[in-house]
Amino acid sequence: MTADMAWAVAPRLPAALAGFAAADGCDVFALALDAEPTTHAWAILSDDEQQRAQRFRSAGDRWTFVHTRCALRQLLGQRLGVASEDVRFDVVGRGKPVLAQRWASTGLRFSVAHTAGLAVIALSNGEVGVDIERVAPESWDRDMAALVLSPAELEWVDAQADIHTAFFTCWTRKEAWVKMGDLGIDDGLAVITLTPTPAAAIAAEIHSGSPWPDIIVACATGCS
Repeated sequence: MTADMAWAVAPRLPAALAGFAAADGCDVFALALDAEPTTHAWAILSDDEQQRAQRFRSAGDRWTFVHTRCALRQLLGQRLGVASEDVRFDVVGRGKPVLAQRWASTGLRFSVAHTAGLAVIALSNGEVGVDIERVAPESWDRDMAALVLSPAELEWVDAQADIHTAFFTCWTRKEAWVKMGDLGIDDGLAVITLTPTPAAAIAAEIHSGSPWPDIIVACATGCS
């Protein structure tokens, strides 16, 4: 893990993601998932969240959930001026978590993603979606890519020196956009062009980058 990923002790604190520029009004934080959560981290979670965590069969999945939910509570608590333990959530649409109704007037939105021992959390004053993916050349399949990328995006991928990184850049940007709008990956994604820039009809600003080798991060925010 790089020096950019620094923590306070028990529980870990997410750090601002160095070298990644998101849209104005949006902040992206990073968190390592390489250690067992502390007792303090567990205590920040609600009873329902603790029970949900215990249902994960894999210790890694359990650690990921506890770390990311604890970090999310810390960040939201700081923004809202309440204790981390007092943050409450609702669920909307396809299961997208949002802040409870009592904080709806703040306009604060969040998104969480994780992969390869890392998590990212985005906070924004409007709709937001974040995704993080490991570049996995073994997962590249052009026929599969054609199901989710537009012809313009496929053409862009083919023109890049590293088609694997190019594909995962497209895919990560599209996942972030899907999460921002609470859509499904089967919602006609192949007719939507988001890379290298969103089509004119897309009301979103999307930023992407590679803050670590072979890791792509993308963040989508709504715009008028």
